[in-house]
Amino acid sequence: MTRTVQAKFDGEAFYPEEALPITPNTRVLLTVETPEIATEEPQEESRPSPPGLGEPYSFLKYAASLSLDGPEDWSENIDDYLYRGKKLPDV
Repeated sequence: MTRTVQAKFDGEAFYPEEALPITPNTRVLLTVETPEIATEEPQEESRPSPPGLGEPYSFLKYAASLSLDGPEDWSENIDDYLYRGKKLPDV
């Protein structure tokens, strides 16, 4: 019998997401295909997506999803940038 099923791996064992007609302790051939290709290059930091309408969310996760860019001293001098006319550096 050949059958393709999705399964979850917990670090030690694979758990199929649906029941299989196989008796316990039956030897099977397992081929693993992951949805992501593992690379040794560092990947860009992923940011969480904003929540959908009516879903609970964390303000910090939502703020991180906005991908805001600013000067390095933004948090220290935010009042100067907002209220005292300090110019933002060219990025």
